[in-house]
Amino acid sequence: MATLQHSRQIMFGQQMATGNGAQGGHIPYQVLSARQDGARGWSFSTQQVDNHQPDELCDVKSMTGEYPAVLGVDIGSLRDFRRHITAYLAKKAADRGMVVTVSWHDNNPVTGQSFYLSKDHGNVLHSIRRILPGGDHHNNFTRQLDVVADWLNHLYDSQGKKIPVIFRPFHEMNGNWFWWGTNSRTQNTAHEYILLYRFVVEYLRDQKRVHNVLYAYSPGKLHHNSDYMKYYPGDNYVDILGMDFYYSNNTSSPPTLTQYLQLVTSYARSKGKLAAMTEIGISDNGIDTQHTFWTDKVLNVIKSGHFQHKLAYLLTWQNACSDSHCALFVPYKGHPAEADFMKFYHDGITVFSSDIPQFYPHISVIG
Repeated sequence: MATLQHSRQIMFGQQMATGNGAQGGHIPYQVLSARQDGARGWSFSTQQVDNHQPDELCDVKSMTGEYPAVLGVDIGSLRDFRRHITAYLAKKAADRGMVVTVSWHDNNPVTGQSFYLSKDHGNVLHSIRRILPGGDHHNNFTRQLDVVADWLNHLYDSQGKKIPVIFRPFHEMNGNWFWWGTNSRTQNTAHEYILLYRFVVEYLRDQKRVHNVLYAYSPGKLHHNSDYMKYYPGDNYVDILGMDFYYSNNTSSPPTLTQYLQLVTSYARSKGKLAAMTEIGISDNGIDTQHTFWTDKVLNVIKSGHFQHKLAYLLTWQNACSDSHCALFVPYKGHPAEADFMKFYHDGITVFSSDIPQFYPHISVIG
């Protein structure tokens, strides 16, 4: 059991902030695309890892001059190149004092296909049941967990100290888009999900001796407030209570976010847990048109409800480009929403990487 005690500020984080971006791409980075405004997308490569090159590019840093306080990485389908890059970037972040959070968009252990149901054409019925102990694909799943355990157990910073991370497996379980979710196609149940989460924690902690992890629980948007705890694995298996919430251009509103923040922070407080917005932002490149999104729809909501006293961090998703398109969640230097993001950055409640040395004295991990 770990307890994280924090100050009355909120650490800002971004998924793969140093791994992918939409502005400033240059060699030796992989340059992926150019937007109409001339920004060049980029991606950190395995060659850069092999050559021990710096990870200086970061869209947040291009505006603010510093990195986010929290770096999110994803071990995905556990391919060698993915684990290689994410471990390297996590170590770089830890050397800066940043907090590292790890998600796992795992391919379905039953079908071997995508984590997205829409891209899986195999038999996904009862996917969770089939990987639990006694299931016909349980051994395949434990082999995957062995890889995860090895990755976590070999995360060391440049001083040889093991890096503590926040592990967030099987998020948004209440949605209908992942194989571990509950929907008519998978027919997974909430009870099966709870058994799966507990098995993962016990296997990593007790059998593989992974002890550098805090475990995060993070449903997506709710149909009813009572659904938040429907999939909760229990206090002995969860350290952080979070939630994933995205605005879109046509739906969601600040009052809805306020409602969810109140729900998450209330449950966390009652259980003596840490609270976080494990994912937050606006989808469909909303910041291209809603230039004051980060102050109007996030910062002002947090401050009006005094949630800065109750949340440890918030994490937005990655800026990722292909050869034809960039998906943005934060602006970059020269983007029309840059001025607003700088207001968000300069506000006293937000913490970025240079504030972490002053922030860490208020944080202690016990366990």
